Amino acid sequence: LETLERGGVVVVFGRRRIGKTRLLEEFCKNNGFFFTFQNKSENYNLKLFSHAICEYLSIPKASFKSFFDAISFLISQMKDVDIILDEFTYLIRNSRGIASEFQQIIDKKIQNSNSRLVLCGSLISTISEEVISRSSPIYGRMTKIIKLKQLKFKNVMKWFHNKPIELVIEIYSVIGGIPRYLEIFKHENIQSFIKDSFFNPTNLLFYDTSLILSEELKNLAYYETILEAIASGNTKFGEICNYVGDSNINQYLKNLENLGIIERELPITKSRISKKGIYVISDSYFNFYYGFVSVYRNQIERNITVSAFSNFKKKFSIYMGLKFENVCIEIMEELVNKGKLDYNKIGRWWYKDKEIDIVGLNEREKIILFGECKYKNKVNPNKIMKELVGKTQYVDWNIDNRKEEFIIFAKSFTKKIDNFEGKKVKCVDLKDIEMIVS
Repeated sequence: LETLERGGVVVVFGRRRIGKTRLLEEFCKNNGFFFTFQNKSENYNLKLFSHAICEYLSIPKASFKSFFDAISFLISQMKDVDIILDEFTYLIRNSRGIASEFQQIIDKKIQNSNSRLVLCGSLISTISEEVISRSSPIYGRMTKIIKLKQLKFKNVMKWFHNKPIELVIEIYSVIGGIPRYLEIFKHENIQSFIKDSFFNPTNLLFYDTSLILSEELKNLAYYETILEAIASGNTKFGEICNYVGDSNINQYLKNLENLGIIERELPITKSRISKKGIYVISDSYFNFYYGFVSVYRNQIERNITVSAFSNFKKKFSIYMGLKFENVCIEIMEELVNKGKLDYNKIGRWWYKDKEIDIVGLNEREKIILFGECKYKNKVNPNKIMKELVGKTQYVDWNIDNRKEEFIIFAKSFTKKIDNFEGKKVKCVDLKDIEMIVS
């Protein structure tokens, strides 16, 4: 943001709780006018906006007739002011024609000044449709468009630098890299955190999924049923349709994809047009919630949590086995970024009843890496390799002309190996992971 030139316009957006407001407050603390719109009428917001400008300029309260007049006056008084408008999507949602007015503000005031304008919002669908789409009056006028994403595992490791890596992996697998959720964690173990946060009807983590979805989407119950379907293992399109009881779910799935909650995943060797895809909940918080909390919500609201907590303890190890794969893929990507590995594609692979947790492809040199992830202690790598090698023959990628490499991730090993029947093997345990992300 600091590199944004004078007269420039930037759009900052991302899901709620991700830290947009904190970032922008830091950006404007030296010479910036910061205003947060309310989810109310245009006239109400204009009145508050007018008073905020007067307070910022230390002048008596006044009411401007339009946002154009208000921002014009602000720029005339402060020649190089940074104007940060938080929750701009609330204004867009409640004000017909406001995008056209901001087109005039940008064209006639911002671009001809030493000021900078930042438009920020949490409503991803509104930003996508009303601000940065081709149909928007302000399309093409943005100097930068910044979509804030969740923190990566390596960042969460630094956040919890004084906690054991196993606990950090579990935290990351349950709430992802959302800063506001990470601030909530004040516990010594994951079980107490789950009980106090997800199984507590007064806690943010219990009700935030519904709040986020209801702001973005209509027919909340329908979307929640789709998420419950995917979280319970119904990942193919037909399986989701059967669970929901409706075959017309394409647009619903697309909407959830656009929000970054789910994604369509393909075997790494397949093209985007393949019909072999499955749907996964890519947001860890949503994944955990609809896997462990949603179906027990009525009971939890009445403070009856025994069944929910018992189910959590019974199935959490299975959940962590799947989420550990995501952590390991991030570790692979980190090694690629550091130049220690050379693969241009990294992902999962499956075919019928055969699955491989990680496959890396170096398409230039025709090198393929096969990997397994075991969220267990004292793993026997020879046993894993025997099973893994048996599955590699089903991976139809340069099968007669490729170099094969292998990697195994685990909490710990009985004994690390670097070779199995003449095949190169790398064993990575939690201590190794800690060193990679440090």
